[in-house]
Amino acid sequence: MIYSGNEPQLQYANNDQDKIQQWMNYISDSTTASGNCTFEGTLTFVIGSDSLPMQFSLKKGCTVVKYTMDGKLYIQPLTDEGLKYIQSLEDRKQMFSN
Repeated sequence: MIYSGNEPQLQYANNDQDKIQQWMNYISDSTTASGNCTFEGTLTFVIGSDSLPMQFSLKKGCTVVKYTMDGKLYIQPLTDEGLKYIQSLEDRKQMFSN
């Protein structure tokens, strides 16, 4: 799901484990991302009864995701492929909101 504030804007459901695992290719291994980004949306991955919300920023110079996993906070840059993927979801959101 993609949220704007507390309002769901787009829901994308997929239970294909390979597609879900592919998401890891969208996040850089680098830990040099700035935590000073303004986050404009949230992706929430739901697997079974578990969920993982990830805030994202698509602003130039601040294309990152922020999430907590196993009690640890992560702020990591998106790869170019990850940026394109989230932008494609944002484009779908725009298409359905018009």
